[in-house]
Amino acid sequence: ESNRKKNNCNNNIENEEESHFLNAQHCSSKSNDVLLGPITNTNLSSGYIGGPIDEVVEVITLPKFCGGIGSTNNNKQQSILSNEVCNQLKEFVIKIASMYRDVPFHNFEHASHVTMSVYKLIKRIITPPEQHVDISSSSSTSSSSTKNTKSNTNTKNDTSMKWTQQQQKLHDFYQEAHLATFGISSDPLTQFAVVFSALIHDVDHTGLSNQQLIQDKTMISQLFHGKSVAEQNSVVLSWETLMDPQFKELRQCIFPTASEKKRFRQLIVNTVMATDILDPDMLMLRKNRWEKAFNNTYNADVDANVDFNRKATIVIEHIIQASDVAHTMQHWHIFIKWNTLLYRELYAAYMKGYSNKDPTEGWYEGQLKFYDHYVIPLAYKLRECGVFGVSGDEYLDYAQGNRAEWARKGHDETRKMIQRVHRDVSKHNSNRTLSPPPPLLPPPPPLGEQEMDDKNHFSDNGFSNSNTLTPQVCHKKITPSMNRKEKIKTPTGYCIM
Repeated sequence: ESNRKKNNCNNNIENEEESHFLNAQHCSSKSNDVLLGPITNTNLSSGYIGGPIDEVVEVITLPKFCGGIGSTNNNKQQSILSNEVCNQLKEFVIKIASMYRDVPFHNFEHASHVTMSVYKLIKRIITPPEQHVDISSSSSTSSSSTKNTKSNTNTKNDTSMKWTQQQQKLHDFYQEAHLATFGISSDPLTQFAVVFSALIHDVDHTGLSNQQLIQDKTMISQLFHGKSVAEQNSVVLSWETLMDPQFKELRQCIFPTASEKKRFRQLIVNTVMATDILDPDMLMLRKNRWEKAFNNTYNADVDANVDFNRKATIVIEHIIQASDVAHTMQHWHIFIKWNTLLYRELYAAYMKGYSNKDPTEGWYEGQLKFYDHYVIPLAYKLRECGVFGVSGDEYLDYAQGNRAEWARKGHDETRKMIQRVHRDVSKHNSNRTLSPPPPLLPPPPPLGEQEMDDKNHFSDNGFSNSNTLTPQVCHKKITPSMNRKEKIKTPTGYCIM
């Protein structure tokens, strides 16, 4: 028994400072129900002293640029994975997928969608436009150099000089990319960590908001002291899974050293915690950090490296935040699909008695407010970061286009959605009476620039907590003589308001 415990300790705990996270063994109740209700934890350790949110830092330190071709970020040798590592990676993804619950929105399909969106943004991180270096030419130059050395010494010297010049060009190219992306393009561990975070960010999500979990006084909310409950739970469960002995080679590949393991965990914690967009302390931290980095409040006494890494931290968190709501900034039919799934999840929770709020009330207005006070400001920040190239403009265009489309079609789309969901829910037993679909109202007129403030005007799912921001619905009859036509560009073309 002593040897067994010792082996388990060696396999599951590699750093003493992380051991307390492994003491929280979560035993979630499982059933075939659409909504599984509050999490039950039967093996909580009395020694549990904190959670991932306590590890969040204002600035994540990325490695400094260490060269061009010879640096770790450009060494192809390090990208070759053994079959054992590949198999363990597949098994890890399968394991994570099995830990997602069967809820309509926060399921593994959502995690996959967010992961692909993160990957897209990372791939589109800009490189210096001034440099157009053919990286592949370096290898061809090297091979031609070998042939020429056999025939002519002068040619050998000329080729060697060209090779040196090519190396310098590549070095300059990667260095400019490093600076333009605040070091993210030079650090594969950071890139992988953000993708990894997207995969795990909603593990074991119950379909209930943090607010509801806290209000119901669930064990999981008490464990994490009512702070970012679902997000902390996802980090703990996923990290414990990664620490399983069966993924030993995978861990060794991701973080071969203790320092890289510590940095990887820090990236995971900060990135997943960034998906909680309602915690007031986290909101204040992000607001102050943005002001320091991008709003001309830079203190000359602050180390340049700290400011550089602060901007990198902002970009990393914006990648996951934008990807988490990527459906709002993609094609119209994608937005409608995920919008319906979100309503279905919330309505199922309400009908089963897990939530006291009927999401039918104010759904149309709530989506407008979510666009005005979160999605569109976030898209503006993606562009202002100056890192994402054309994607910054693309995301903003889609966000504004979908917002205009929802203002025009949202009432009708909401009514059809509610009818479909109610028809499905009526087939199952429920303790509540179905609420009638809202009446079809005329669409509001086009809205101008919305005042962007930092107040919390929306809840977990885009519903406003304030009645003062409700868009005014135009009930006045519009006649052709009023000539109120306006051409608005949308993701699906042009519509006439």
